[in-house]
Amino acid sequence: MYRSTRDVVGETAYLRRSCELLLQRLDRFDGLVTGYDQLTAGQLEAIAAVNDRYGGGAKEYVELAAQHADEWYDQLQMLLANQQL
Repeated sequence: MYRSTRDVVGETAYLRRSCELLLQRLDRFDGLVTGYDQLTAGQLEAIAAVNDRYGGGAKEYVELAAQHADEWYDQLQMLLANQQL
C-alpha cells in the first residue's frame, strides 16, 4: 500500500475514533437536564444562552466536518476513477 493511501486509512481511523469520543461525551447530556422542573426564569435563560453558544457552535463544527468529509470522499473518488481509465 502506498504512503498516501495508508494516510487516508489512518486519517479515517483517527476521525472515526474522534467521532466515537464525541458520541461518548454527548451521551453524558442525556441525563444531565432531566429532573429539573423547578428552574427560575433566570436559570432557564442562562441555560438557553449556554445551549445556544456551545451547542450551536458544536453543531456548526460537526456540520462543517461532514461537509469536509464529503468533499474529501468526492475528490478521492474522482482521482481514483481517473486512475481506472
